[in-house]
Amino acid sequence: MAPFDAPSRIYFSKVINGIWTKPEIISFTMSEDGDCPILSTDGKKLYFNTNRQISANSSRRERIWFVEREGTNWSIPVPLGPEINADHLHWQISVDKNENIFFGSERNGSKGRDDIFKAEYINGSYKNPASISSEINSADHESTPYISPDGGYLVFYRDRLWISFKMENGLWTKAVSMGNDFKNAVCPYVSPDGKYLFFLEMGMGHNDIYWVSTKVIDELREKVLK
Repeated sequence: MAPFDAPSRIYFSKVINGIWTKPEIISFTMSEDGDCPILSTDGKKLYFNTNRQISANSSRRERIWFVEREGTNWSIPVPLGPEINADHLHWQISVDKNENIFFGSERNGSKGRDDIFKAEYINGSYKNPASISSEINSADHESTPYISPDGGYLVFYRDRLWISFKMENGLWTKAVSMGNDFKNAVCPYVSPDGKYLFFLEMGMGHNDIYWVSTKVIDELREKVLK
């Protein structure tokens, strides 16, 4: 196991004959750090956090970069533009099918300590991020969002996992707690087939990955949108 002060790396594993292979370091974090990988909905882009330099004269600090799939390999990493990277970011981002990016940040415009921000992707470029609905953001800490591919719901961390649904009029419902089973849960992510919700549970001396059926999301949708 690498020491806690070692640079973070992104690992990958494959399923071969129904068995997961031993995790390996992905190519673009062999010599530089990487964290919180997120795939685009079509699987052709992978976004990740890194402290690498944008240029020889730039400082090292957290920014969002991406790579693109090239056959069985990945392209050279490229940073997102200043619309996203000019200010400090937190942990994971999330991307919907239209490439709109959602992330938690303490940047200007926050309604509280940290908010969930959205940067719209229009005509090949990102617009300036804006804090999303007050039905989701509060005076408390909101972070690590997961947006469904169709933009129909958003799962995020406050003091546990919370969820909000997009209504037919385009507005968000008041966010509701997902319950005590999701206390201390962060970094939600739904599998590409939509069947499983994965999350990281952080506790005293342990960080463990858990998964549950997305039936919990379906049940909450029925209650909230009834």
